[in-house]
Amino acid sequence: MNLLRVVAVLSLVCLLLTVTQAHESVSADPPGTRSNGDRTVTLELLTATWCSGCPYADAVADRLLRVIGPERLSVIQYHVTLTDPLRTNESDARWHTYGDSGLPSLFLDGEFKSDRATSYEEAFDRYLTFVQESLQVDTPVSMGLKYDLGSGSATLNASMDSSESLAGQNLFLRVVLFENILEVGGKIYNYTMRAYNETSVDLVSSPTTQSVTFALDGSWIVENMGAAAFLQVDSDGGIYQSVNVMFGEPPVTTIADSSDGTVSGDLTVEGSCTGGRTLSEVFLKIDDGLWVEVEGTSTWQHDIDTTTLSDGSHTIYAKVYDIAGTYSQTDVLSITVKNEEPVPGFDTALLLVAFLSVAVILGGIRRLKK
Repeated sequence: MNLLRVVAVLSLVCLLLTVTQAHESVSADPPGTRSNGDRTVTLELLTATWCSGCPYADAVADRLLRVIGPERLSVIQYHVTLTDPLRTNESDARWHTYGDSGLPSLFLDGEFKSDRATSYEEAFDRYLTFVQESLQVDTPVSMGLKYDLGSGSATLNASMDSSESLAGQNLFLRVVLFENILEVGGKIYNYTMRAYNETSVDLVSSPTTQSVTFALDGSWIVENMGAAAFLQVDSDGGIYQSVNVMFGEPPVTTIADSSDGTVSGDLTVEGSCTGGRTLSEVFLKIDDGLWVEVEGTSTWQHDIDTTTLSDGSHTIYAKVYDIAGTYSQTDVLSITVKNEEPVPGFDTALLLVAFLSVAVILGGIRRLKK
């Protein structure tokens, strides 16, 4: 009977190990998941062509839209002061609304974050951290933005839907037309505000759609233009949500799926791009990570070390930009990573213990019958 007790204890230990492992695999959060809502952050940069520190901030704002992605970040640059040839009365008014802060000044979702930009590297690290922090803030509002280009005009239709009541918050829908590839003094400026509209909205009855029509100046290059819309409390309060769109004909990117779905070790992802103006950059991201620029444009490829990923399902996304900043729809590739081998002999040990348990119990029964 002592042997029976030993086998019973071993069986119980194996059972506990199995239950513990199953519990750990179920309770652990998958890498890259978020518990908050899907927020698109509004990045407003107050800048000027004459400002010595502004070129760093301008370049970082441009790059952040690629790294974070236009589905999660809207970028608007307001050129201010009378000596800036890209200024408008509305951009100066926006600067005054935010308190005439120093230049450059970064505002995320209506909140002042930084006026420092002594180098590109410093500005990128600081701004990226600020944006990632802002992305973690939940939002009850979803937005969409459609456009219609007429003869000398652009009509923007912004849809807003709230999952909770926002009554009494004095909300404003702000819509900005911006233009890319503007050259001043040998430097290129993007996401520069050309026109601005603000309208008081009431989201007590939701969803709702607001239409805004802009007259297009003949000097603007419409194919280089786009629009951003955001929902803000009062004149300078918090911003609930944002959305953006480009007017140019978008390029297209396609991932060549050469895998059988299950991968291990090094994986080369390849694809091709067509359309747009002149193709500029291709970016990939894995799951909810940052977008990473890859080699090539019309054809491209990128090597991924799958051992840096957890075993299981992952999604690879691809997006291409042209020189005007117009971006493609995202192409998607789903893969299953399998690098880790199961613990050798674990299943065999369980079967052996079960076999021995049955054998010992049967032997004990026979002895009792005698």
